[in-house]
Amino acid sequence: MKVLILQPTGSQKVDGYVRWSCELIRKDGQQVRSRDVLWFEAPEHDQAALQADDGEPFLIAALMQAMKEARDIEVRGRVSKMLLQNLEEYMAFWVATAPKVFSSVQISADMVSVGIPDSVAGDPLGTEAAMAAFSGGLDATFLAWRHHTGRAGWRSRQIRFFVMLSGFDIQYNESAHVDASMSNAIQTLGSIGASLKTLRTNLRKVLDVPWNHLHGTALVACMHFYKHQARTMLLGSCEKYDDLIIPWGSSPISDPLLSSSSLRVIHDSAEFSRSEKAAGIADWPAGQAHLRVCWLASNPGGNCLKCEKCLRTMANFASQGLPVPSSLGGSEAYLNKYIFRTKLRTQPQEAEWRAIAAAGVGRKKSLWQYWVPVMLAFSKLRRAYYVATGQGARAGVNR
Repeated sequence: MKVLILQPTGSQKVDGYVRWSCELIRKDGQQVRSRDVLWFEAPEHDQAALQADDGEPFLIAALMQAMKEARDIEVRGRVSKMLLQNLEEYMAFWVATAPKVFSSVQISADMVSVGIPDSVAGDPLGTEAAMAAFSGGLDATFLAWRHHTGRAGWRSRQIRFFVMLSGFDIQYNESAHVDASMSNAIQTLGSIGASLKTLRTNLRKVLDVPWNHLHGTALVACMHFYKHQARTMLLGSCEKYDDLIIPWGSSPISDPLLSSSSLRVIHDSAEFSRSEKAAGIADWPAGQAHLRVCWLASNPGGNCLKCEKCLRTMANFASQGLPVPSSLGGSEAYLNKYIFRTKLRTQPQEAEWRAIAAAGVGRKKSLWQYWVPVMLAFSKLRRAYYVATGQGARAGVNR
C-alpha cells in the first residue's frame, strides 16, 4: 500500500518570520521511501496564524502530488468534513479530465471536524469580508478594482487585505525580485487604501506536479494562514466562461471545491476575457502603471517586454483600442518588434490569442495583428505533431 503521510510539525519564529512546517512521508508498505518538509512562512507583523492541529493547508497543497503518485493520504491533524467531501469531488473532476496523470486516492485524518472552528466562529462579518492573492498581474488588478468600485454588483465585497506570494513565479530567495514586486504592489493597492500582506513557501521545490495543474491548490493552501482574518477568498479567473480550458489548475468548476468549513473559495470574474479586463482598469492609472505580468527576473519587479506573456498583455490593451500602459513599454513598438519570435506552448495561450484576435475585429490593424493568425496556425501544427508522437506534454496537453 502506497501512502503519503502529512505530519504537521507546528510553527517556529525565525528572524522576524513565523514558519509552519509539515513533514511529507512517503511509505510503500512498511518501508519509508522518502521524507520532505513543506513550509510556509510570513512576517510576524502580518499576523498570519494556524492552529497547531490544523492540517487543511497541507492537505490541499499535497493533494495533487498524492493523486499523481496514486498514494492514499493520512493527515496527522484536523480536517473539516466539508473539505473532505469537496476534495472527493475535486478528485473526480481531475480523474475525469486528466486520467493519464491523476488517480483518485483515499484521504483519512486523525480528527474530522463538523461545523465552523472556534478560530473563525467569532468573526462578526462572517463570510462577507474577503481576502485575495495579489501578484500585480492583470487578473489580480482587475479583481481589486472591480470590487473597490462596486462593479461586481451584489457580488462586490469588502476586501480586507491582499496577499503577495513568493515561491510561485517568483522564488522566495530572489530578494531583489520579491522586494521590487512588493513595492509596485504596495503603490497599486495604496491608491485604493488597501493593505498588502506577504507569504512565502517552498511548495514548488518539494512538489513535482506541473504548475498548470497545481496553481489552484497552491494558492488556496497559502491563504489558509489568514482565514482567521477573513473567511472568504476571492480567486481571480484565468479564462472566460465561454472559453474555458479543461483541465487547468484554476477554473470556476474546480476552485469552489477547495472550500472548507473555515474558508470559502470563490472563483471571481470569469465572465470577462483578459482583454475585457484590460478595458476594465482603463480608468485606474495606478493599476496600469504598476502592472507586473512577467515571471522572468531579468527586470526585477517589472516586465521584460519580450516574452509571450508581456506581448499578450500589450495586445490585450491594444485590441481594445487602448494605449499600452507605461509598465508594458508605453506603445505597440515592442509588440510589433517581438511578435514574430513568439511561440505558443499551451492551449490556454492559444485561446488567449484567439480572443485577442476576435476583440480586434473591425479596428484598423497594426503590424502585430497580421501575424497572430500565422502564430496560431504554427501552434496548432506543433501541438498536432507532439500529440501524434506521444509527446503531449510538450504541446501543453497534459491530461
